[in-house]
Amino acid sequence: MRYLVCFIVSVFLAGCVWQETESNPDYLPMNDGEYPYAGLPRLVVETEDYKDIKDHETEHPAKFQIYGEHGPVSPVYDAHLKGRGNTSFNTMAKYSMKLILEENMELFGMPADNDWDLISNFADRTFLRNQISYKVAKMLGEPYAVQGEFVELYLNREYMGIYQVTEHIKAGKNRVNIPKNGTAVLAEISTKDGEKNVVRLDSDRPIKIHYPHNITDSIVTDFQNFMNDFENHIKKISFLSDTTFDKWIDEEAYLRFYWIQEFGRNTDSYYLSTFFTWERGGVIRMGPTWDMDVAYGHPDNGLMYTGWLKRNRAWNPRFFANKTFRKKIVQYWKNHRNDFASLVDTVDVYAKVLRKAAENDFKKWPILTTTQNWMYYETYDSYDDAVETLKTWIRNRVKWIDENLE
Repeated sequence: MRYLVCFIVSVFLAGCVWQETESNPDYLPMNDGEYPYAGLPRLVVETEDYKDIKDHETEHPAKFQIYGEHGPVSPVYDAHLKGRGNTSFNTMAKYSMKLILEENMELFGMPADNDWDLISNFADRTFLRNQISYKVAKMLGEPYAVQGEFVELYLNREYMGIYQVTEHIKAGKNRVNIPKNGTAVLAEISTKDGEKNVVRLDSDRPIKIHYPHNITDSIVTDFQNFMNDFENHIKKISFLSDTTFDKWIDEEAYLRFYWIQEFGRNTDSYYLSTFFTWERGGVIRMGPTWDMDVAYGHPDNGLMYTGWLKRNRAWNPRFFANKTFRKKIVQYWKNHRNDFASLVDTVDVYAKVLRKAAENDFKKWPILTTTQNWMYYETYDSYDDAVETLKTWIRNRVKWIDENLE
């Protein structure tokens, strides 16, 4: 095998001259001499002619293969690769990508599809904030909670570090399961003007429609009218009002989404990465949960575990202005606070899995002890130190909410 030959040569020559990309290779070479197997699957990807990923639009033909401890454990598959994310792609050396397969297939035990995201988690030195958010969403009963699995990624024969392979949020049987008859919408509160299928409400709030892709003018009009009527309705709320919301929202979904974002003090939510669904004749259903890498005490929100960050975002002020609904918000925390508190144990489970791979990642990207970037407000002595800081934040956040709930 060429892999073994290259590895042996590298021992003596401290290097290896790779052959040009083959059109139909039996396997993709992977040299792990510098970054040894650390318990995670290795995802090996090569773009055609080793083209760099420079933008979100260009889909580069690619091949990928999965390696285990002793070699390949899958055939070589065809795919396309492109950049993804906003800040994470434009400002981070270890950037996120989107992997588009030629056909639907299972990846790492997750249900078959062809759209997958490769999340770098470069702003999160525990790698865990997104994963624990998806786990608590599932615990709380989110109908579709994103799944993700950790791998070590090799791109164009270069070690890239720990990545989280996640399901891409889309409409589908194994994803956001909404009717595909043209009457249902998967939408996101957005900040991006000029993109396809972005509508503005009377409040000037931009909403991006992700599905249907070829949406009709009729459903756009109905959706826009519903959202405008909803926002006009909640403007009328007073603290003593007995106004009800079941005509407009799925209350359980709204409460679940609010508390996931509020508990984690997620900076991004309610102005981007905030998904919801709507069906003609139905109501707003918040979710799925997404993009939580700058939550849980990230420096982007001052590392604080105190204070209410989300009560004044988007539609939340109007819901808090209603005494009846406010009681439901309080009761939801009381009913589910142990689920949030259990995230400490979830962190421990995943940290144990990642500890050895983290040594490889921080060898490639020595960021534990740096503050020379807006993402890194404090330094850590070790991966375990970063993990302990996250666990302490979760404990303190639970305690603060318990003491300040009203």
